[in-house]
Amino acid sequence: MRMTARVKGILNIKVVDKNTNRVVSCERLENDLHQAFAEDLANTLVGTSGYAVGKIDKVTLYDTGNAYIKDLTPPTTLECLSYSDHYEAHAVFEDSSSDEYTVGLVDLIAVRDSVSRIVAFKSGLSVTKTADQKLIVDWTIAVYFTP
Repeated sequence: MRMTARVKGILNIKVVDKNTNRVVSCERLENDLHQAFAEDLANTLVGTSGYAVGKIDKVTLYDTGNAYIKDLTPPTTLECLSYSDHYEAHAVFEDSSSDEYTVGLVDLIAVRDSVSRIVAFKSGLSVTKTADQKLIVDWTIAVYFTP
């Protein structure tokens, strides 16, 4: 069976009660891949000087008005997973601070040679974290192929 090659981003964003470890809210969303990632990937494949896909390093959180909240770095999990029809770059970031905020936009950032590039992003969110909660950003970039 022939499959169309594709790249898909999947974002799981959870809010967990720090005391009980109970999940307060969880959203599983497909996300948009950023133009810079597509450019880096294509130029890496053809060997264009100065281009390469960087290593996933952080997520940047913005509020619902697109004002910067904070960066979460380094990832608590960063791994490559292999399946019969795709590979996944999987990264998890956590914020256990007592900060309170509502996330409206989140960017997944890769870094190479001290240059940060957006890999993927998700806007239109409304995820609220209170002082007694932990925010978990669990991101997967899946690259499908024809087996």
